[in-house]
Amino acid sequence: MKNIAKRIGLLKPPAAVLLLATAFPLLISCAAAVPVVTEYAIDFAEDLLKAASDNHSPDYADDLKELLEILVAETKAPPETAYPGQAGPAASPTPSAAKLALDVAILVQRASAGGLSAPVPVDDGATLYSDPNDPAAGDKLKISFRANCDCFVYVIAVDGTGFLVPVFPDFESIDPNPVQAHQLYIVPQANEWYGLDAYTGIEEIYFVASFTRRTELERSIKHLAGQKRRVRPDYRPVRQEAVIPQTRGLVKIKTGQPATVQAQSGETYEYTPTSFLATAKGADLVITRWFHHKEMAP
Repeated sequence: MKNIAKRIGLLKPPAAVLLLATAFPLLISCAAAVPVVTEYAIDFAEDLLKAASDNHSPDYADDLKELLEILVAETKAPPETAYPGQAGPAASPTPSAAKLALDVAILVQRASAGGLSAPVPVDDGATLYSDPNDPAAGDKLKISFRANCDCFVYVIAVDGTGFLVPVFPDFESIDPNPVQAHQLYIVPQANEWYGLDAYTGIEEIYFVASFTRRTELERSIKHLAGQKRRVRPDYRPVRQEAVIPQTRGLVKIKTGQPATVQAQSGETYEYTPTSFLATAKGADLVITRWFHHKEMAP
């Protein structure tokens, strides 16, 4: 089975059991959100796009730029739009009465001579390490999120070479979109963890939550995901983070609700994610998390 994780700098352990499902399940159709092109240029991602062009192709960089433009476009559901799963007055509020919130975390088990550490959330700008001689020997990663209401969630990773692939939904996920309110989603599942490959650089993970299905985003992601990752030995690493501008309309909350995660050993640990809240009712929520990926010292 094709290992999608290898294409974004993340490697599943050799013994991991892969879960197969259809990419981007199209379960519910609802009123389309209206994207508004803003004045934001893509200068916040110039370094990322340059790396994508040098490492892959100018056409690939153009496609990636198009996706970033979709991410920075202001999108808001019409006030009368009911989100998927709404059923009567006792259900969660509609976009006209609610703000999207998302608890997110990138979790790491750090590698050392004594083995793997307990899982802890990664702060933006943290450094994670891979072993170029043994991909299974480096740090291990998981990604988690939980929404405050039924909504569509997309998680996208961009590796240190500027290559993009979907994390959720992906080609191996059993979790459908839209996601359920207050349910914790962790990728990969159970005691499976991602490793890091040999391509270092700054890596980004984008979370998008929306009351309505983002068909234009799905098309862009699927187009990029369909392209093969070809990296030269003398590749140019991404050197600067490409963070969606904070004026995009989200506010960071101190902490999210505590959650539990299963370590590679099978033990269960508690952690606290970071929570983000959209500032406008009915507006989409776009979050950037990022870290440095470096090689372990010899």
